[in-house]
Amino acid sequence: MFLRRLIPLLALLLLPAAAARADAPAAAGARPTAGEVLGQVDTRYKTMKSGWFLGRIVSHVTGAMTQELDAPVTAALRRPGRLRSEMHDEKNGSMHLISDSTSWLYVSSLRQYVITTGAPPPPEDALPDLLKEFSGLAARLTDAALVREEPVTVNGAPSDCYVIESHARPAFGQAKVDSFSSTYWIDKQRLVVVRDSTYLEVTPPGAPSKLNVNSIFIFELVKLDEPIPDSLFVFKVPAGAQKVDRIGAPQQQAPRADFTGKEGFDFKLTSLEGKPVSLKSLRGKVVMLDFWATWCGPCRREMPVIQKLSKELKAKGLLVYGVNNEADHDKVKSFLAENKYTFPTLMDQEGAVSKQYQVNAIPTLLIVGRDGKIVAHYIGGQEEDVLRGALKRAGVQ
Repeated sequence: MFLRRLIPLLALLLLPAAAARADAPAAAGARPTAGEVLGQVDTRYKTMKSGWFLGRIVSHVTGAMTQELDAPVTAALRRPGRLRSEMHDEKNGSMHLISDSTSWLYVSSLRQYVITTGAPPPPEDALPDLLKEFSGLAARLTDAALVREEPVTVNGAPSDCYVIESHARPAFGQAKVDSFSSTYWIDKQRLVVVRDSTYLEVTPPGAPSKLNVNSIFIFELVKLDEPIPDSLFVFKVPAGAQKVDRIGAPQQQAPRADFTGKEGFDFKLTSLEGKPVSLKSLRGKVVMLDFWATWCGPCRREMPVIQKLSKELKAKGLLVYGVNNEADHDKVKSFLAENKYTFPTLMDQEGAVSKQYQVNAIPTLLIVGRDGKIVAHYIGGQEEDVLRGALKRAGVQ
């Protein structure tokens, strides 16, 4: 589910350090210390009566995996009891609104929303999710230092900022943090964070190599303690959205497909290299069809297994084809080349084949036998032994 992938990523990108170092008080007229500035920032977030923040979060993950995020964000509050956090990119998005004792949670990739009523209103000092990492920085950053002052553009005009850096290495579960640095641009007059840049090198448990994470959080509009639109705290149901009891619940009108034992639907698609392929032309071979996308986390975790099986069993009659319907062919090619995946990918640009096989979630994987009948139909990532078992039933081992 989107939120389970996104929330750990945000925690990774914005993770603060653990404890503060006391700074000596600044002399009269001297530049304040990092600790003094961060203490004032903490007070500002706790005491503002209203706020409206618009900006973007941009992140790049390279190394053991690659991932990119470039998403507009909105955060708003009107105390007491009204909050809004929203982030949206082209593939996944979420909106979290809280108003008094009613909350709305919407995930655009699933077109699902949940309404919760009767919950206690947020406490007086509550902040939107997108701002929580900036509250209490004085108690979280170690070795923070005020390194310079410089202007950045906010509300369309230069804003004088303190620039504070920290190089503390935070704990992140069992992951090994090799390097960490964070920089905060803090508006001198309003004492809020208007830009946050983070660099992290971390080796997750079991990963073959480290991840390099670069992220920047930029607010382009900041309004504090001035009138903001009431519409920020109103949820308008998007067209086609479905109300569910919990996000990720299967929609009743879209039952889980299972074509096991049925004749495979013939199709004609073109590979990234421009080669036409039809399922009918592959009769006599065992064919594995992997429906995937570059932005899909479970697809990324399963694809090394797909590559391994393709390379190992090709000589024994297995043909592996990825099926992808993303518009940016260059991005797909780059992803495959970067990860050294050599099995061909077919471009289902109009989504016709995905519709034939009722692909409502990815990864979806089909194993088609030599006689053209589907031996196995899997929705969601599978372990290697499961796929080997299905291939064995299809006569490849």
